[in-house]
Amino acid sequence: MQSYLNFLHESIKFLSSGDNDRWGITLYGDGIRLNVGRLGALTLHQDGLHVLVESKVAPYGTTFRNRTYETASGCRKTNVPLSQLLTVLPTLSEAHFSAMSIAAKRKFLPGIREAHSPGVIDYLSVFLKKQVFGPSYQTKASLTKAML
Repeated sequence: MQSYLNFLHESIKFLSSGDNDRWGITLYGDGIRLNVGRLGALTLHQDGLHVLVESKVAPYGTTFRNRTYETASGCRKTNVPLSQLLTVLPTLSEAHFSAMSIAAKRKFLPGIREAHSPGVIDYLSVFLKKQVFGPSYQTKASLTKAML
């Protein structure tokens, strides 16, 4: 779990440096999804972690899911089993950040913005013991500000 939360935090920091209004996090009954532009860029579920990567930047040997994305040309998803997060996630960083840059070029859908779950940001702040900021459109004040 720690390797996932650290990777999520690095993804949020990357997005916050330039595309801070084009992402959101949605908490589902069975997982968490980091949405960028019009795509789920990082989706945690019980079977593993789906990671959006730019295909040509992905490490040699990366296996991809069949689907391609019109809204993120050259990007595909790979599935990382939960047991391999610690070793595989660091190798995907460059390809993942590149894919998020591509996905963020598309306008963010209002429904995705409305589905943003600020509680995930609060949880991440508490877990990491430092303030993690939400997207620029997030109006809810962080519950963790006073706790840190």
